[in-house]
Amino acid sequence: IEKCHPIVCDGLTIGHPCCKVFRCPYPLEKSRDHHCEGHAEVLSNICAVEGCPNVIVPTTTTKKTCDDRTHQAMERKSLDRGRSMFVL
Repeated sequence: IEKCHPIVCDGLTIGHPCCKVFRCPYPLEKSRDHHCEGHAEVLSNICAVEGCPNVIVPTTTTKKTCDDRTHQAMERKSLDRGRSMFVL
C-alpha cells in the first residue's frame, strides 16, 4: 500500500533561498544572505543597483549604494516604503 500526502496551497510558491548570481549551484550559509560563500567575498561591497559595478559608499541615509545620487535616492525611496508615514 502506497501513502498519499495531500498538500493544500494558496497558489503562491516561494521557493528556497539561493545565491543572487544566476544559476549558482552553491547553497547560502544563512537564509538571510544574498550570496553564497564564494560570491560574497567579491559581490558584498558592490552597489545594490542592478548593473552598477561601483563600490558601496555608506552615508548616514544609505547603506547599500554607491556615491551616485540617483542610486542613493532609489535606496531612500525603497526604505521609505516600509514606513507608515509614506502611506499618509
